[in-house]
Amino acid sequence: MNGSNFIKQITVPKIVQPVQLAGYSEQLVDAPPIHVWVNPPQNVLDAFAAIQTDLRAVAEAIKRAPQIKGLMGKRRWQKLNEQMQAGNRKLYAWLAEIWSQHDDPATHVTPADVEAFAHKLAAEDLALWRWVTEQTYGRIVAHSNRELLEKN
Repeated sequence: MNGSNFIKQITVPKIVQPVQLAGYSEQLVDAPPIHVWVNPPQNVLDAFAAIQTDLRAVAEAIKRAPQIKGLMGKRRWQKLNEQMQAGNRKLYAWLAEIWSQHDDPATHVTPADVEAFAHKLAAEDLALWRWVTEQTYGRIVAHSNRELLEKN
């Protein structure tokens, strides 16, 4: 068999792992899992890195913003708030893509779904939002690290 033909036949599946919310609290044992795409391509990972960089920059600017007074201060706050909202919308879209790769379309979510979920958890249990997002990122990193370890 010709080696180049063999390589061309390899298709990489989207690997999806469930995040069971019961891992956060046993009281969520009946909650449906969130399905995390753990092997997204580099451009999807790069998009996440860019979103995180932008959000960190805005957060740092917000920390300095209370020192700004007067009308310029109000305008600066408004601009920072708009930048934070825009960054969050990008994050919600990224999470929607990561959480919507399961074979069952009923498990897919939209950026608006993710935003509503984030706002709901911000009001009811912010720690759960942090846990879900950390599980998402953590599973992607763990999968990538596992692949690297298996190669060595």
